[in-house]
Parts: sequence; C-alpha cells; structure tokens
Amino acid sequence: MAKLHIEHKTSLSKDDIRVKLGEVMGKIEEKFDIKGSWSGDDYAFSRSGVDGKASIKDGLVTIDMKLGLVLSALKGRIESEMVSKLKEGLP
Repeated sequence: MAKLHIEHKTSLSKDDIRVKLGEVMGKIEEKFDIKGSWSGDDYAFSRSGVDGKASIKDGLVTIDMKLGLVLSALKGRIESEMVSKLKEGLP
C-alpha cells in the first residue's frame, strides 16, 4: 500500500477554492473512475484500491490518499496527474 500527500498553495479565497476544487475533482473522478462527496471543507473520495481526502483551508489544499497494491505501481503517475490538475484549476 502506498500513501500520497500533496499540498497545493493558492491565492484563491476558501470559497473559491471549494468551487475550483470541485471542478478539479470532477475531472479526476472522470479520468480515474473515482466517486466522492463533500463534508464541510473536506472532500472524501474512493474507488476500488483508492481512499482519499482533500481538505481546504485559506490558501491551501491538502490531499491525502491511500493506494492499494495494484495502484501503488502507478503512484508516480497518479501524483503527477493530481499536481497537474491542481496547478491548472487552482492558480
């Protein structure tokens, strides 16, 4: 099992981060067949072999993920894709 921890700083307000993060996670959900939902400022998501949470605070998005055995081999690709989508959607 592999773990990912990503922190992304942004100049957006907390409310704007939530909107933009929703858009980013929508793209990620589509690409990786992940399902998720909001609970306050946390967005929990999962699929077979993946459990994760994105948390927002003023100026910061934190993403923590646990990858199962099969997806652990793709850790680098998944991390790269997440970072890329965050940079695109949350300047």
